[in-house]
Amino acid sequence: MPVHSQGTPLNISQRKKGVTGLNATSDNIRAMLPPVSPAAVRSALALAPFAPTRVTGISATTTPANNLRGTATFVAATTVAVVFGTAEADANYFVALEGNAAGFCWVTAKATTGFTLNCSVSNSNPTDWIMVR
Repeated sequence: MPVHSQGTPLNISQRKKGVTGLNATSDNIRAMLPPVSPAAVRSALALAPFAPTRVTGISATTTPANNLRGTATFVAATTVAVVFGTAEADANYFVALEGNAAGFCWVTAKATTGFTLNCSVSNSNPTDWIMVR
């Protein structure tokens, strides 16, 4: 039976108003948890923005991404092959590119193993990329 935060059972009219609760008082639940010092909380919060390490990819789907970013350097050419360190599950990913001073760049030939980076002008510039699913 749902209870009020003070531990008393809710009556029918309270339930109809959307009041819900647990079969325990908040004091009982608090007593079951280990104590946490304010210093420990501050320390955990200070580290929170830096917690992710060695992120291998970004995915908004159920398919995990195996590659995150890289740099492709043209060698006096208009194309460069980008080869992933780890193959992707499929070629359904998005690639965002950093600008290239030589010209307009775009992606073709997406595959599980990588993609081709193209530029409108032959150059030897590096171009950063990031992949998102």
